[in-house]
Order: sequence, then C-alpha cells, then structure tokens
Amino acid sequence: MTTNPLLILIINMAVVFFVLFVLELLTRGIYYIDPTRKKPQER
Repeated sequence: MTTNPLLILIINMAVVFFVLFVLELLTRGIYYIDPTRKKPQER
C-alpha cells in the first residue's frame, strides 16, 4: 500500500467519477426502457 496522499486522492476521485458515470448510464438505461414513459403524440 501507499501512503502518498496525492496518489490516494487521485485514486479516490477516479473511483467516484467512475461510479457517477455508471449511475448515469443506469439512469439513461432505465429511462429508455421505462414502460410508463409517455410516448410523443403522433399526428
């Protein structure tokens, strides 16, 4: 293990942004397959 605070900071920030990215993909996926979503009205 390392005790370098800068390296720990970079690793932790990378993990946080990766988790946020995965959550964003999950949110978009759920919105895309949502059966209760209102479809645009066809004219």
